Order: sequence, then C-alpha cells, then structure tokens
Amino acid sequence: MEYVLLIVCACGAGFVQRTVGFGFGIFLIPLLFLLGVMDGDYKSIVSLSSMMAATLSLITVWNLRKSLNWRYIWPLLIVFIPTSTFFSYVMFGTDASWLKIILGVTLILLSIYFTFFKKDGIKINPNWFNTISLGSLSGLMGGLFSMQGPPVVYYYLSTQGTKEEYMAQTQCFFLLGNLWMTLLRAGEGIITVDVGRNYFIAIAGCLTGMWIGAHIYNKMNNNLLLKMIYIFLAYSGVSMIIGQ
Repeated sequence: MEYVLLIVCACGAGFVQRTVGFGFGIFLIPLLFLLGVMDGDYKSIVSLSSMMAATLSLITVWNLRKSLNWRYIWPLLIVFIPTSTFFSYVMFGTDASWLKIILGVTLILLSIYFTFFKKDGIKINPNWFNTISLGSLSGLMGGLFSMQGPPVVYYYLSTQGTKEEYMAQTQCFFLLGNLWMTLLRAGEGIITVDVGRNYFIAIAGCLTGMWIGAHIYNKMNNNLLLKMIYIFLAYSGVSMIIGQ
C-alpha cells in the first residue's frame, strides 16, 4: 500500500511541476509526511525529493540546452553551494521533530507569501547584493527542506527574456543544486537502499504526472490549481506543528 501512495504522490508532484513550473518539493514533501510514507522519516523524505527533482530537471535541461546561459547560473550557484552545505549539516544534526515544526512554519509562510504576492509583480535587479541574498536564502531552504526553488524563481523571472530561457536557467540551477545536496546526504549515510528503492518506484509515477500535465496544460485553470496548492501548504504546515 505504501508503494501505491508513493507513486500517487509522485504523480501529483510531477503534474504540479509540469503545469505550474515549480513546487515539486513544496507539494511532495508535506504530502508524504501527512500520509506517513517512509514512516514519515524527515531526512529520508527530503533526500528522496531531491533525487527525483534532479531527474526531472535533467530532462528539462537537456530539452532546453540551447537556451542555457551560464552567466546567470554560476553567480547564484557559488553562493548556494556553501550555504546549502552549512544548512544541510544543521539538518543532519537536528532532531527530526524540530525540523518538522520549522518546516510547518515555513509552509504556512510560503502559503501566505504566494497568496498575496504575484510572481510577475516582482522585479529584481541582478546585482551582487540580490544575488548573494537570494542565493543564500535558496541555500537555507534547500539545505533544511529541499525547497530551494522560490527565491530562484523570482531571480530568473526578473532576468530572463523568454519562457525557454527562464526554464533553462532555473532547471539547470535546480539540477546542480539537488545533485550537490544528494552527494552531501549520501556522504552522511542518509540515502539508504530503502531510499534508492523508493526512488525507482516513485520516478515512474512522477514521469506519468508530467506526461498528464503536458497533455492538459492548455485546458487547465492554473490560478485555481495554485490556490488549491496554497491552501494545502497552509493545512500541511498547521498539521505538522500540531502533530509535534
């Protein structure tokens, strides 16, 4: 039964990622917690999410490789790597119950932020201050929660001229960032045989969700879907805090 839940959750996360363009870990991680998949083990779940997200990003980067511009990738990356490394080791040494409370608060704040602030209404000047600030925030969220996406989304929305360029830069950053954090977690022994087995089971559902999303993308009301996701984030955050 757990494998069925894992596949369904991964399918939903893949669907969200394909239709909305972000939110894979934001959707998948709290859902796995709420359903008790993988015994609700925090560190295993975030590691699984990183591995799956890296796979999806690899597919997108390959398809959009002609739109890559490393001038926009490496500045964020050189800030993200040391910051995510630091907060990954904070995560390794912190009790899981506290991590769930922190994640719960973060999910509530994200739901409020996404509800009241439009992505297309924020313009960010890609200077060094903003690059360091957003790269550090992404590293913090990635190291603790495998949710490094929101700060990077705003950065690239403000600096890229086309949808293809935006997707190429964001997904390349996510690919390299998730690979780095996967290596860190493997070095700490968090990525076990069980995590690897769940990855190969879940990735099929994830790719199925992306395929479904690609076929009904133009028929969907994305605003309604986003509102439902934000409500889910708030509910998940409250549930995690109360559950501890």
